[in-house]
Amino acid sequence: FQSTGDFGYPNFIKDIEILLNEGVRVALYYGDADYICNWFGGEAVSLAINYTHKEQFAVAGYQPFTVDGTEYGEVRQYGNFSFLRIYEAGHEVPFYQPLASLEMFMRTINHLDIATGSLPVTFSLTSTGLANATHTEPFVALPSTTSSTGSSASMSATGAARMPIYYKS
Repeated sequence: FQSTGDFGYPNFIKDIEILLNEGVRVALYYGDADYICNWFGGEAVSLAINYTHKEQFAVAGYQPFTVDGTEYGEVRQYGNFSFLRIYEAGHEVPFYQPLASLEMFMRTINHLDIATGSLPVTFSLTSTGLANATHTEPFVALPSTTSSTGSSASMSATGAARMPIYYKS
């Protein structure tokens, strides 16, 4: 991570270890289409964290993360620690999946399980499911460029969208 501009990495794992060992809730989340902070690296970091319940976290299964009956991702959780992979989201997950992001945040601060939001987090809460995150998407559409006030893009003669170019003076 440090070679890609994440200068917090030398202390990142140690900081999370301290927080978890002090009983603080830690929720890591990554968009599965994010190539800057990819979820594979995030998952590796989550498994490398050496804290009191490292072994229990590592064997917890991936459970679907659902909001109002729609599956938005997969989560591994044990007690206060969770790793969530959110589908069809690039860098800045809330831009791509605003409802899922808000729900994940609300579940975290309200001390509820990430998967369903229906269980209070306890010392031994464990997500259940497959050992690996296996979901695949053949195509991830980009978010719409339109809004209620109109599109910020215009169409060229070929029908391709042209995005406006802004210059800072």
